[in-house]
Amino acid sequence: MSEPDTWPPVEWLVEPAEDITAEEYSAWYAMTVVIQEGDVVWRFSSPPDSWKYLAGRAGFALVRDEKIVHSVTRILS
Repeated sequence: MSEPDTWPPVEWLVEPAEDITAEEYSAWYAMTVVIQEGDVVWRFSSPPDSWKYLAGRAGFALVRDEKIVHSVTRILS
């Protein structure tokens, strides 16, 4: 279950984004976030019904110790 202030909810994490390193993510999106060893970039997507009703969201999240420390939404429906 997600923490109350977590965006996106951790339940939306789909899979690690193996083609994007934490360093690349930091350079592109999170210039204010200091990357730490073990950080992993994940893809996220809102549930299928959200897309059906034109409220879908998808993007990337920087995960550290199983918590989202930064995210960027890349697709909106």
